[in-house]
Amino acid sequence: MDVGGKVAAPRTRETILLVDDDLAIVKITARVLEAQGYVVLRATLPSEALRAAADRELVIHMLLTDVMMPEMNGPDLAKALAAHRPQLKLLYMSGYAADVIGPRGVLDRGTAFIEKPFAGRQLAAKVREVLDA
Repeated sequence: MDVGGKVAAPRTRETILLVDDDLAIVKITARVLEAQGYVVLRATLPSEALRAAADRELVIHMLLTDVMMPEMNGPDLAKALAAHRPQLKLLYMSGYAADVIGPRGVLDRGTAFIEKPFAGRQLAAKVREVLDA
């Protein structure tokens, strides 16, 4: 994952719940997002994400999650969170291409998706696009 290059100046305080079972990806991705001004809640397991989201006082604007993880996959995590947070925006990421994941029924057509590895600029642009949609 390339985090190099210039990325637009920070301009937000939106909160993103970031979930990936690879700690290195969580660290790098969080660093890129925090440089954009986002508040990032980090989790390496879906159960950690569910615990973080259990705080109803906490406003979470987006779930950025890996598709395939231990415990449960990203779409199942999103469904569990949407039960109490229907306004939550979703962006999935995976090392598998969308055309591989989609036909297997893991992701619905038209789902916001970014393929790993991604550049910092690419991530920042996709997150902004999803939040603004």
